[in-house]
Amino acid sequence: MTDSTRRAVIALGLCALADFAAAPALMGASGADGPMRFLAIAVLGLGMLTVIAAVGLARGRSWAAPLAVVTRVIDVVGALPGLGAGLGPAAAVVAVLVLSVVAVVFVLRSRRAPLAV
Repeated sequence: MTDSTRRAVIALGLCALADFAAAPALMGASGADGPMRFLAIAVLGLGMLTVIAAVGLARGRSWAAPLAVVTRVIDVVGALPGLGAGLGPAAAVVAVLVLSVVAVVFVLRSRRAPLAV
Protein backbone atom coordinates (compact mmCIF):
# COMPACT_ATOMS: atom_id res chain seq x y z
CA MET A 1 0.00 0.00 0.00
CA THR A 2 1.37 3.40 -0.95
CA ASP A 3 1.55 6.34 1.45
CA SER A 4 -1.19 8.17 -0.45
CA THR A 5 -3.46 5.13 -0.23
CA ARG A 6 -2.71 4.81 3.48
CA ARG A 7 -3.65 8.46 4.01
CA ALA A 8 -6.87 7.96 2.05
CA VAL A 9 -7.80 4.89 4.10
CA ILE A 10 -7.14 6.75 7.37
CA ALA A 11 -9.16 9.77 6.24
CA LEU A 12 -12.04 7.53 5.18
CA GLY A 13 -11.89 5.76 8.53
CA LEU A 14 -12.15 9.11 10.32
CA CYS A 15 -15.11 10.07 8.12
CA ALA A 16 -16.84 6.80 8.98
CA LEU A 17 -16.22 7.40 12.69
CA ALA A 18 -17.71 10.88 12.35
CA ASP A 19 -20.77 9.38 10.65
CA PHE A 20 -21.16 6.76 13.38
CA ALA A 21 -20.86 9.46 16.04
CA ALA A 22 -23.39 11.72 14.31
CA ALA A 23 -26.15 9.13 14.06
CA PRO A 24 -26.97 8.95 17.80
CA ALA A 25 -26.90 12.74 17.98
CA LEU A 26 -29.40 12.90 15.13
CA MET A 27 -31.63 10.36 16.85
CA GLY A 28 -31.60 12.35 20.07
CA ALA A 29 -32.16 15.68 18.35
CA SER A 30 -35.92 15.36 18.08
CA GLY A 31 -36.86 11.91 19.26
CA ALA A 32 -36.54 8.64 17.45
CA ASP A 33 -39.27 9.10 14.86
CA GLY A 34 -39.88 10.95 11.64
CA PRO A 35 -37.32 12.44 9.30
CA MET A 36 -34.51 12.54 11.88
CA ARG A 37 -34.71 8.77 12.32
CA PHE A 38 -34.45 8.29 8.56
CA LEU A 39 -31.52 10.72 8.45
CA ALA A 40 -29.73 8.91 11.28
CA ILE A 41 -30.16 5.56 9.51
CA ALA A 42 -28.90 7.08 6.23
CA VAL A 43 -25.84 8.49 8.01
CA LEU A 44 -25.12 5.07 9.51
CA GLY A 45 -25.43 3.56 6.03
CA LEU A 46 -23.01 6.12 4.62
CA GLY A 47 -20.58 5.31 7.41
CA MET A 48 -20.79 1.61 6.66
CA LEU A 49 -20.32 2.17 2.93
CA THR A 50 -17.33 4.39 3.73
CA VAL A 51 -15.76 1.58 5.77
CA ILE A 52 -16.35 -0.82 2.87
CA ALA A 53 -14.72 1.68 0.49
CA ALA A 54 -11.73 2.10 2.82
CA VAL A 55 -11.19 -1.66 3.04
CA GLY A 56 -11.54 -1.98 -0.73
CA LEU A 57 -9.09 0.86 -1.29
CA ALA A 58 -6.59 -0.78 1.06
CA ARG A 59 -6.93 -3.99 -0.94
CA GLY A 60 -6.54 -2.20 -4.27
CA ARG A 61 -10.06 -2.85 -5.55
CA SER A 62 -11.10 -0.76 -8.56
CA TRP A 63 -14.62 -0.10 -7.22
CA ALA A 64 -13.40 1.36 -3.93
CA ALA A 65 -12.34 4.84 -5.05
CA PRO A 66 -15.62 5.67 -6.84
CA LEU A 67 -17.59 4.36 -3.85
CA ALA A 68 -15.51 6.47 -1.46
CA VAL A 69 -15.99 9.62 -3.53
CA VAL A 70 -19.74 9.07 -3.89
CA THR A 71 -20.25 8.46 -0.16
CA ARG A 72 -18.27 11.56 0.77
CA VAL A 73 -20.09 13.75 -1.78
CA ILE A 74 -23.45 12.55 -0.46
CA ASP A 75 -22.27 13.26 3.09
CA VAL A 76 -21.14 16.79 2.17
CA VAL A 77 -24.39 17.60 0.38
CA GLY A 78 -26.40 16.17 3.27
CA ALA A 79 -24.42 18.15 5.85
CA LEU A 80 -24.75 21.55 4.16
CA PRO A 81 -28.16 22.37 5.70
CA GLY A 82 -26.57 21.94 9.13
CA LEU A 83 -24.49 25.07 8.61
CA GLY A 84 -27.45 27.18 9.68
CA ALA A 85 -28.13 25.19 12.85
CA GLY A 86 -26.29 27.39 15.33
CA LEU A 87 -22.65 27.78 16.31
CA GLY A 88 -22.07 24.36 17.94
CA PRO A 89 -23.66 22.16 15.28
CA ALA A 90 -22.29 24.36 12.49
CA ALA A 91 -18.74 23.88 13.79
CA ALA A 92 -19.25 20.11 13.75
CA VAL A 93 -20.65 20.33 10.22
CA VAL A 94 -17.65 22.35 9.05
CA ALA A 95 -15.31 19.75 10.56
CA VAL A 96 -17.15 16.95 8.72
CA LEU A 97 -17.11 18.94 5.48
CA VAL A 98 -13.37 19.58 5.72
CA LEU A 99 -12.66 15.95 6.63
CA SER A 100 -14.75 14.69 3.71
CA VAL A 101 -13.04 17.01 1.23
CA VAL A 102 -9.62 15.95 2.52
CA ALA A 103 -10.64 12.29 2.18
CA VAL A 104 -11.77 12.81 -1.42
CA VAL A 105 -8.50 14.57 -2.28
CA PHE A 106 -6.50 11.70 -0.75
CA VAL A 107 -8.60 9.10 -2.58
CA LEU A 108 -8.11 10.86 -5.92
CA ARG A 109 -4.37 11.18 -5.28
CA SER A 110 -4.13 7.51 -4.37
CA ARG A 111 -5.52 6.58 -7.75
CA ARG A 112 -2.72 8.46 -9.49
CA ALA A 113 0.04 7.07 -7.28
CA PRO A 114 2.26 4.36 -8.74
CA LEU A 115 1.76 0.90 -7.30
CA ALA A 116 4.22 -0.11 -4.59
CA VAL A 117 6.14 -3.28 -5.41
